[in-house]
Amino acid sequence: MNTRYEALLSKINSGQVAILDSGTSTELERRGATMDDQVWSA
Repeated sequence: MNTRYEALLSKINSGQVAILDSGTSTELERRGATMDDQVWSA
């Protein structure tokens, strides 16, 4: 794993919020994530 990924994963695992910028919601949906009212994506 690269250092940036490990840092992000550490923050997520500790309960911090991660804001991602790109076509992330499309990729999450493609991988099976439920994008409903609980998850906001513009």
